[in-house]
Amino acid sequence: MSKLTHGYSRFAPGRGKFYDKTMTTAALIVAAGRGTRAGGGLPKQWREIAGKSVAQWTVEAFDGHPGIDTILVMVADDSDPSLWPEGTHLDVLVGIGGATRGETVRKGLQLLH
Repeated sequence: MSKLTHGYSRFAPGRGKFYDKTMTTAALIVAAGRGTRAGGGLPKQWREIAGKSVAQWTVEAFDGHPGIDTILVMVADDSDPSLWPEGTHLDVLVGIGGATRGETVRKGLQLLH
């Protein structure tokens, strides 16, 4: 079932949307904050809940989803690589964030482009 709607070229059965097979969808996860409002020594994205870091739970929410092709996690430049989340189905790309959330998002979008 081919149809041209709003710049997309094919209907994706089960996804409920139109998509272009040449287009990819990325999950941009912003995890470069310091987490100072949460208190404690470790930023909240690296704290464990039920045996996994918040960042790992977030990656797993997107990993293996049929609509996601790429996962990019933006981290602080001094974050410990041993804490970085991993994917099961997709490779998780890691980028270094900026001084503000806005700058981190901008850097992430530039990396994805």
